[in-house]
Amino acid sequence: MLKRLLLASAALFVTGGLVMSPVAHARETGIVGTGTKSGPNAISGMTDSHETAAVAVNAHTSYLKWIMAKPWQQDIRADVHSLRVGQRVHVELAQRNPITAETVWIVTGRVGTIN
Repeated sequence: MLKRLLLASAALFVTGGLVMSPVAHARETGIVGTGTKSGPNAISGMTDSHETAAVAVNAHTSYLKWIMAKPWQQDIRADVHSLRVGQRVHVELAQRNPITAETVWIVTGRVGTIN
C-alpha cells in the first residue's frame, strides 16, 4: 500500500513538472515594468530589476487594459494612445520575433499609478 502511494505521488510530481515547464518558459517571453517612452515603432520601459528594455511594436501589436479596480466590467480594449509614461505594463513578446511586442497589457486602476 505504501509502495503504491509513493509511486503515485512520484508520478504526480513528474507530471506536474512537465505541466509547469511551459508555464515557466512563458514567463521568459514577457517584460514587466514601467513605461518610460512610447512611439509609433517602439516602446521602452524600466523593468522591476532596474534595467531598460525596448521592444518594437507594429500593426499586429494589440493593446489591452489590465483592470485592477472597479468597475471590473469596463472595456479592456486599448490602443497605443492609452499608454502613458509612468504606467505599469506587461509586454508579451512574439514567439517568432522576440524583439517585437505581441500584446501590451496596460495596468489601470492600481493605487498610486497614473490612469
